[in-house]
Amino acid sequence: MRIILSTPIYNQWIINNRYKNEFVIYDLNEQEIGFPPTNYLIAGEKVSGAKQLQLTRHLPKSDRPFLEHSSFKNIKTDRIYDVVKRPNKVIDVIPYKLDNNGLKIVAKHGYPRPLANVNTGSPVIDGKSYSGYIPEGLALAETVDIASDIEKRFNIQASDYSTSSHSLQYYTSPGGINEKVTSMYVKLNKEVQLNTPLSEGYSGFKDSGYLHQYDAAQLLNTAQTGALVEARLEVNIYNLFFKLNIPIPKWLGAKIEIPNTSEIISSSLKELLLIQSSDYTASEVSSGFLKTSRAIFSEIGIDNSQAILEYTYLAKYSTNTLVVLPLFKQKKNVYLGLELRSLPVPQLFTDNSSILTVPAYRLNKEVADYYDLEQYITSLKIGNSRVLNFSKLGEKYFPSVGITSEQVYPYLVSLDQPTPTLRWVDIDDLYNNLEKIEDAHLLITLCRLKHSLS
Repeated sequence: MRIILSTPIYNQWIINNRYKNEFVIYDLNEQEIGFPPTNYLIAGEKVSGAKQLQLTRHLPKSDRPFLEHSSFKNIKTDRIYDVVKRPNKVIDVIPYKLDNNGLKIVAKHGYPRPLANVNTGSPVIDGKSYSGYIPEGLALAETVDIASDIEKRFNIQASDYSTSSHSLQYYTSPGGINEKVTSMYVKLNKEVQLNTPLSEGYSGFKDSGYLHQYDAAQLLNTAQTGALVEARLEVNIYNLFFKLNIPIPKWLGAKIEIPNTSEIISSSLKELLLIQSSDYTASEVSSGFLKTSRAIFSEIGIDNSQAILEYTYLAKYSTNTLVVLPLFKQKKNVYLGLELRSLPVPQLFTDNSSILTVPAYRLNKEVADYYDLEQYITSLKIGNSRVLNFSKLGEKYFPSVGITSEQVYPYLVSLDQPTPTLRWVDIDDLYNNLEKIEDAHLLITLCRLKHSLS
């Protein structure tokens, strides 16, 4: 058996209604350590070949590195930002069909992504472990002949689909990854060849998984257990549900409670997107924020299957990122508190460094588990506002598991007041203009929030 996912589950309703105010657990030094998991999920898959990916040994830097590092200085603050990119621009291709059995999408099953379980000395807050083989969308390097590449890579002929359309464009992690991905939906008009091994040679391993047809609603449920870790596939499925105007499955998490206020000073998405800045210039000096490693990864269960990969992670922080989505209700409208940031990556693509993002925080390695994370959130100040309550917005996700081991923990937060340091935007204004939002973190949290409120 290949262990796809092994994870403790923390059911928030059980914790709030059965654990809190009923007991406390301490370590031997009489320090509180939080609550235990409420459930445990382990999922396995019978396979004849590789069982797990693991890092075999580190290698020195290459004379011709795969990942390209660059640095930029903010001319207003003198702060230096380091960013990293891979050689080619990326397109996410989502073949789909809608019939009486619901929405189906075609994606890769069991694709090798060693960074899903690589050890960088960073704590794994949620205790999840993976084999390294994941479901993910069909990704292509940007090309002038997409149809030819889809046929070559995945054996999906141009005659197999009636229409294709570009949709979302998003920066996977604009604070450090110099990457903007375009998504494309392909409407299938016939069955395509499935469940045959992908021997495309792009992964570097002998086992590259295979094409599989997924029930899209079931994949969204899978994401709520933490088994669908690749954020881009999840957000594209959400957007497809919205575009086709079909019901999404029931939200499996806790019911969302939204505080009321009468103090919101709102902004429209249109006016925020009109704000222009160009704050960055190239810098020869690095901040030392990002670190790149080069290593050999091997497949356990298959002889002589290994690949050399480069990946990036934070030099001084953990691989864990917290994103928080502050929200208030004013009358019948729900408003989200967002940041208007200036970052070098958007400027590299559009000459405009302004981007609307969800508030995000890089976590220190001292934040080692959920108890530490909740203590961190409780002490968090956003502008001049304090956090009163918080709740998980689904499980963690990987924003770009082909480049970085970064994993993101999304939370909803209630503040004591709507801080003016954030831009408060109506959720429907955002939801009705998904294709104008370019921060992938904002896209996935917005889609999950809309799901939880549906």
